[in-house]
Amino acid sequence: MDLALLLGDRGERCFREVLEAHRRGLYLAAVNMAGAASEAAWFTLGEAMQDDTSVAKALGEDAAGRLIKRVVERLRGAPRMATTADELFAHASYLRDLRNYGLHPRSSSGPAREGAFTESGCLILIMETHRYLVRLLDAARAYGVELSSAGSPSSNVTPR
Repeated sequence: MDLALLLGDRGERCFREVLEAHRRGLYLAAVNMAGAASEAAWFTLGEAMQDDTSVAKALGEDAAGRLIKRVVERLRGAPRMATTADELFAHASYLRDLRNYGLHPRSSSGPAREGAFTESGCLILIMETHRYLVRLLDAARAYGVELSSAGSPSSNVTPR
């Protein structure tokens, strides 16, 4: 499966930098870039589903959290996809939470997130995120989203 179709050029670069940052021991950077790669994937799907006014509005406002929720609502409409869509939403939310924690350090933040910023925690997150991106691509295809080799979604998207 070619995740470049889902991630687009910038998202693919983000994910490559996740791996490079981990190799160099830059776990904070790796986790933050994993969140960026995830959002790139959701924006690709949002562009493919902008025939839905709520998706188009979130896309136009550059509101990643709302966009993810709207795309998940659409994915839930595919046959036998509700649980998968909810699991994808959970991982996307987790990545957003970790990225926000990493980028906005406050003394009041909970220490439970710190495990993701260690060598082993980051490696596990990378493996889980790769799996999540593959599942997101599969879910999009089950819904009927076809992505072109140029990394942009086709304009004819209908739920299967």
